[in-house]
Amino acid sequence: MNKDALTQSLQGKRIGLVACKAIEADITSALKQAQAPFTIVPVDAVDPGASELDRFDALILGVDDNATESGWLRPEILRNRTRPLLLAGPPEAVYCREALQSHADDVILSPFSARELLFRLHRITGGKCASSEAVVRSGKPVVLAADDDRNITIYLGCVLKNLDVEMHFVSDGRAALDAARRLLPDLLLLDIGMPIMNGLEVLRRLRNDPATRDLATVLLTASSDPSHVSDGANLGVLDYILKPFGHIDLARKLKALIRINSPLPQAHATT
Repeated sequence: MNKDALTQSLQGKRIGLVACKAIEADITSALKQAQAPFTIVPVDAVDPGASELDRFDALILGVDDNATESGWLRPEILRNRTRPLLLAGPPEAVYCREALQSHADDVILSPFSARELLFRLHRITGGKCASSEAVVRSGKPVVLAADDDRNITIYLGCVLKNLDVEMHFVSDGRAALDAARRLLPDLLLLDIGMPIMNGLEVLRRLRNDPATRDLATVLLTASSDPSHVSDGANLGVLDYILKPFGHIDLARKLKALIRINSPLPQAHATT
């Protein structure tokens, strides 16, 4: 991807810089170059329970070995309140690597180039360019799984990797909506109970968009709530997968739904 495509993809994105003082100059220089609007968020002025961080399209959080697990700086709090999260810190910051495994969308280690920062922001904010670049597909069926439980996504990944598919995972409703619109997956596995936006609301929005109204969708749920069943049926879901699920049964069901080497059955929105 060329430099112009990167800068175009970030124009109009709103980036929040949190606790980035040590590397602030490097970050702001790159964002100014990309003409990406950004705001430096004072640590002592943010209430973790408030919605003020939701206005950003992505956050850059500066962390180091002195970062604490207390207060609003905990990445899991930020991740549940905001859009994608990029951690920035020195190579020796073990906290970065540990947090990436559980909460962050990506990590960038200093020193870094402006292009690397722009590329990582481009990737976590959806990879959409003003030039409307086409999504490059592998030729395999594309499966998008949306679930905020990391153990579930790891389990799904273990099953899907044996089904010869292209896998994508997101952990909140807003990210699921963005990824579904961008990827147009062959199968969408959608958890009902997710932060920011629940799975049923994501599905309603997809069904109201002509480009995504026919996405084949399966709901993941730990509840047999009759209202979920009714709402899902009205929204044209293909099936429900109840948690917890067994490996063999899950693999059999997903293989049937994906129908490798043949078109997927299409879900239809009801009127």
